[in-house]
Amino acid sequence: MSPYIAGPAPDRQSLVEAENLRWRDRKRYLWPLGLLIPLSPFISWILVDNLRLGLFWATGAWLLVIVIPII
Repeated sequence: MSPYIAGPAPDRQSLVEAENLRWRDRKRYLWPLGLLIPLSPFISWILVDNLRLGLFWATGAWLLVIVIPII
């Protein structure tokens, strides 16, 4: 088996076009949302403490099951 790729050699135009392409992460602004799940117990604690509603202990589950998939 040859270690070389079979096929015609690329021409100069395609090499120049390949050099001009830049990959961009379109979701780079969503990366900080990765902190929501680890911080959810603290967010829940603050909500329960301030609003006196035990319902907010489920904030982490809501984030994981509802909010993150919507985004």
